[in-house]
Amino acid sequence: MRYLLLLLMLAGVVHCGVLLVVLEGTLLARVASLNSKIKQVTVSGDLSLRLDPGAKDELGSLAVAVNAMLAAIQKAKYELLQAQESLRFHAEHDSLTGVLNRRAIRDVLRRELARCRRENQTLGVIVADVDHFKRINDHYGHGAGDAALVAVVQRITATLRPYDVVGRYGGEEFLIIAPGCHLELAQKLAERVRVAICNAPIDLGNETTTISASLGATLGTSTSDPEFLVEVADAAMYQAKRNGRNRVEVSMELPEPEMLGASIR
Repeated sequence: MRYLLLLLMLAGVVHCGVLLVVLEGTLLARVASLNSKIKQVTVSGDLSLRLDPGAKDELGSLAVAVNAMLAAIQKAKYELLQAQESLRFHAEHDSLTGVLNRRAIRDVLRRELARCRRENQTLGVIVADVDHFKRINDHYGHGAGDAALVAVVQRITATLRPYDVVGRYGGEEFLIIAPGCHLELAQKLAERVRVAICNAPIDLGNETTTISASLGATLGTSTSDPEFLVEVADAAMYQAKRNGRNRVEVSMELPEPEMLGASIR
């Protein structure tokens, strides 16, 4: 009986030991697998990765909880990126017309001039100003004036080449940057923009009106200063206004101070 009891006890100990080893091995393998996956997420930053819950036990519940946390973080990260992109867009674009604002279009001009220096290229710089814009505001109201500016931008954008850029430089003044242009091509582009703006009446809601713009064009080279280029194109635009409006003037240098005269709108 003693031998039998000892044998049974020994068998029980062996059985428990084997069971413990198997359970420990299984648990340790699952823990190691979960740990490896978590490390993979941490190192790669890929929040789309998910843990395998395996069995419906404590470790499985832990994996499900971690997966839910990863999904929540992934959603929060996406919403944060969307908010950052929205802030960046609104910081660089005009709220009314949707084109680049003054600061952003000036940055584009500096970048394109840097490209001109690297590649020994030229670019066209065009300033467009809506003629008699104050009359539109005074006669039809500021809402109609806003609608007119939006229509002008749409017509400019439809006329430009895919790699040209337009920005709102002032109230009714727009700056166009045309990479890879020589002076004659910049003038032709400005003329196409002028025709597009005045070619058809603009719908103001209850009424329609015709509108025109005066444009000044100049040429930027590898040695050009961005501020000087805008000044030259702006002066050419004012010359177009003095010469009757709804026309394009081209210049490569600033006129004499006494020729600038008073601002004409």
